[in-house]
Amino acid sequence: FTAEKPYANGAVWGWYFGAVMFAGLFAYVVRVIGKDIVTPGVPYRVKRAKVSGSTLDLELEPVGKAVEHHAGQFVVLKVQKPGLREPHIFTVASQPDSSTLRFFIRDLGDWTSRMHEVELVGADVTVEGPYGLFAPTVAKATKTVWVAGGVGVTPFLSAAGTLPTDSDMRPTLHYLVRSRGDAMALEVLVAHHDAGRLELILHASAAGQRFGPDSLSEHHVAGLSGAHVAVCGPASL
Repeated sequence: FTAEKPYANGAVWGWYFGAVMFAGLFAYVVRVIGKDIVTPGVPYRVKRAKVSGSTLDLELEPVGKAVEHHAGQFVVLKVQKPGLREPHIFTVASQPDSSTLRFFIRDLGDWTSRMHEVELVGADVTVEGPYGLFAPTVAKATKTVWVAGGVGVTPFLSAAGTLPTDSDMRPTLHYLVRSRGDAMALEVLVAHHDAGRLELILHASAAGQRFGPDSLSEHHVAGLSGAHVAVCGPASL
């Protein structure tokens, strides 16, 4: 507003940009006061933090009332430790009826690298949310097909725990990874597969098991009629 520019603040463009700037300032104040000060979120504490390869398995226990979420939703985490206080978004991996919140955090940058290196057990965490409308399952679907790429398997982990065992309507999960070692929570998915909650098909590109149209041949076109297909992963997927 005070910077030098080719129009005066009292001109039409000045009024226009001034209105936008003050609207942004109002939104910022509402966010900081309303969400970060008055209602900062729900307090949690780190119960378990286990690093396996490039993935951090993080489990939080509530300090008081827990967050209620649906499978496929995400939350904003603010870890109350120096250097980790900035908010970050993660999809909840635990099933909705779990008393704890579980996350799988891949080492993908400076902040996540610090999360992998510091001692987290006992640390306070503020949880904001949940948000999102992603629906891994829907009622009245003739078949359910899930396609997950890398960390995009997280919402399906949350949904898998809600499914009945040995069901004829169990979803088929196509899980796309570079190698078997890159697969997040593979032991959890294998356990769900063995229990009959889902059918797990792992596509490891390094082993020549790339995902493509032929990978869906078992469903064939007629077999996908009325099916619910949910996809989560990077843009390249």
